[in-house]
Amino acid sequence: MALIQLKNNSSQSIRFILTAPNGTVWIDGEIIKSGQSFTSTYELDASQAGQWFMKFDNNDGSSITVNINTSYEI
Repeated sequence: MALIQLKNNSSQSIRFILTAPNGTVWIDGEIIKSGQSFTSTYELDASQAGQWFMKFDNNDGSSITVNINTSYEI
């Protein structure tokens, strides 16, 4: 199982995108408001091993501050 925990420490809402190593978008545009947290768990297998990509953006391109915690258990 994989766990992702995020906290938006920015002054405005941010958009979160999570993309798997094979290019599949698992989360597309989750909105996390200022000060709020987001937690999600996933069942993964060996076929999904590799470099995952997290992208964050906002409406005006201003600085974004996010706490990120991830873990994976076999």
